[in-house]
Amino acid sequence: RGRGADELIIEEVFGGRLYTGPEFVKYNLTLRAKIKSSPPFMKSDFDTMCKGNSYSTTIHTINSLIVKVAKLTVVEPVYRGSANGVLPQPFWEQNAEGSRGGVDGAFMSTTKNPDVAKSYAGGSEAGGTPMVMEMEQGMVDRGAAIEWLSQYPHEVEVVFNPLTCIELRKARTDGNMIMLDMSLSVNLLSPTIEKVIAKLKASSLNLLDLFMLDFQANGVQKSDTILDVLHGCRRRLSDHPGTWFNDAANFKAATSEALEAREEVFKRMLHGGLQPTYLKAFAVLATTAIDSRQLRNLAAHDQLKPRDEVLARRDKYFLWSRGVVTEVDNGKVGVRVGLEQLTDLPPTKALIVREAGVGALMRMAAAVGNGPLVDALIKEGVGVLVADAMANTPLHLAAAAGHAHVCRALLAQGADATVANQGSQTASDLARTNKHLAVMRLFNPTLSDNEFTVEACAASPRLVAAAAGDVVMLSEAGAKDEGPRTALMIASRAAKIEVVEALLRTASDGLVNAQSASGCTALFLAAETGDEHITRLLLRHRANVMLVTSDGSTPMHGSSSGGHVECVIALIEARADVDPANNAGCTPLMSSAEYGHNQVASLEP
Repeated sequence: RGRGADELIIEEVFGGRLYTGPEFVKYNLTLRAKIKSSPPFMKSDFDTMCKGNSYSTTIHTINSLIVKVAKLTVVEPVYRGSANGVLPQPFWEQNAEGSRGGVDGAFMSTTKNPDVAKSYAGGSEAGGTPMVMEMEQGMVDRGAAIEWLSQYPHEVEVVFNPLTCIELRKARTDGNMIMLDMSLSVNLLSPTIEKVIAKLKASSLNLLDLFMLDFQANGVQKSDTILDVLHGCRRRLSDHPGTWFNDAANFKAATSEALEAREEVFKRMLHGGLQPTYLKAFAVLATTAIDSRQLRNLAAHDQLKPRDEVLARRDKYFLWSRGVVTEVDNGKVGVRVGLEQLTDLPPTKALIVREAGVGALMRMAAAVGNGPLVDALIKEGVGVLVADAMANTPLHLAAAAGHAHVCRALLAQGADATVANQGSQTASDLARTNKHLAVMRLFNPTLSDNEFTVEACAASPRLVAAAAGDVVMLSEAGAKDEGPRTALMIASRAAKIEVVEALLRTASDGLVNAQSASGCTALFLAAETGDEHITRLLLRHRANVMLVTSDGSTPMHGSSSGGHVECVIALIEARADVDPANNAGCTPLMSSAEYGHNQVASLEP
């Protein structure tokens, strides 16, 4: 206590006392037998001697004693003697890093008195090799001097905690005895018993720290008063002893309090009007922490109404201009731009501009792909057409980032993929520029997208099972396909290889090459999706590479337009024609070039 060290508890003293007697054999055997690489005899000895008892509590208390007492140990050499000592090969051969040694998985007993170590080493039987290790301690790498509580104090024992690393520096002889100079690296991560008991407390406090770090990483200042609720929660939980958290009800209450504190931060953000400094943190971290009443009030501020300033454009041939709303009637907007009055504009051509507030939050949530937050904002009436100064709407930002699920939700609320921003880029243009195929197909559905809708793929239990990749459900749904769409087509399009493999085990050429109402085959759908494994699997089952869809496209068209290099290579290896033209006169090369897939365009048959 006088030297500022942690105080021992009575359980640690009892544990240390037990270790210095015969019981140490059981404790160390328990630790070593648990190591996967330990020899079979050691595990057998553990079963015989310990009878399944792992001595967990005692071992924890001994370890805790060592951690505390080691801080007070005087730095001096310690010794360990071994009769018939044989060290493993890694002690004698250098590894790739030039070191020799190993890690002791159990407690390691040493002595300050070299004569004690030599007496242990001298007990070897005929033919044995007595061995003494001399180990240097240091300011950090120290064991616990425990002669004051030992059953054998004359041994002046110093014990090290499990996972101490021992490195061989030099070997020499002293008469008939081998002397080994060793250096030590102790396990600095060993916890005290208080920390073991308080693990759940640490978990609760770490959760709050993580919440605060998340807010700070996304723009909220550490000193911002909006985080006071989290700081206060941490102080309250810190006041509880570690044992309080070990009660399941208390731990649950602590976790709930932490989560409620986090949601309170979000509510305070909303109450403050969602200033720009909070937008990113809210968009990245929030999901359902929505104060509905406050949110609806903020959303109302972003609704089009007379005297609002907006960005307006007459049609796609005119640039965006600043104007003032004169009327809003039945979904049509009147805007005065300078001396000109524009009438009957759709909301997509009269955009409210907000750099803060919930409209800006909608844009940020769309940009980071936070689907649950976008859905929650839509539910509370937040508009999807609130733009930034460059006329970028939430749809522009979601499309540019490739968040197809967010784009789908925004389109359902009236967003328009054909509306251009100040840079004359539509959401569709941004998706194409950034090669986000799923978003591009959402805006411009392919032939297969129009036929294989969600509803069509759920037309029967067999098709539902194929789409879900559920082989068991598929076998229970019957073996016959109904209608032009087969389970093999659905599974190939959904990239469910387990279902494809199951279906191909009994499939005929007719099933493999069956065509849907629009002429799609399983191979076409797999190639269009970009699944190389399914594409090659179908090719091994004699899938026809030249069957065309109703618009004249082959599997090569599908894989080329999607930029699926590996599928294109697989089709080339199967001798597919690389230059067929579809009904529009477009070849696979033209498709890949149109969508900017240079790797595909550069492939040669």
